[in-house]
Amino acid sequence: MRSDGGGTPIPKQLLSFPLGPNGGDRFNVRAAGIAVRPADGAVLFHKVTGRDYYWSLPGGRCDLGENAAVTVAREMREEAGVEAAQVGPLVCLAETFFHFLGVRYHELGFYFRVDFPQDTWIYEHSEAFAGDEAGMHLTFAWLKPDDPAVRSLLFPTFLPDLLTALPDAPRHIVHIERDGVPDGPPRSASAG
Repeated sequence: MRSDGGGTPIPKQLLSFPLGPNGGDRFNVRAAGIAVRPADGAVLFHKVTGRDYYWSLPGGRCDLGENAAVTVAREMREEAGVEAAQVGPLVCLAETFFHFLGVRYHELGFYFRVDFPQDTWIYEHSEAFAGDEAGMHLTFAWLKPDDPAVRSLLFPTFLPDLLTALPDAPRHIVHIERDGVPDGPPRSASAG
């Protein structure tokens, strides 16, 4: 349980709401971190091991009463087991519309720059490495978003362009995923 700041405990509630006539659609508020490895400019991505064929930025749904930058720090700690030295500035606010596992999503995503202490172990990985959140096994990897073999494996699909040249000021993106979330390996690239 978290506190409301005044000591009153509040239960964890994710900002994800069922919508539509049968509750089959969802509205999510998600926050994610953009960690760039200083040595080579690679970006940290993750995926659910054994389920996902695509890579996304580490992060997750915001808890009710939790600001988006705090969500990113919490998710980095929970998923990768690493403390962020700094979360921010905000790079992008994205409204993304997509389908995943038969559900239609409208997601409001806050994408923040994330830095880790220079001597942290996470920068040392050259191969994929494991993470875990509440029993969900994750795979992390440092990938180059401008690599043609990687571009088709990133979700949302606007990420390669955003990450190849990070903007100087926050951007607002409205993005419709025409093909939904990839549910199998792309025909032109391996899943890595």
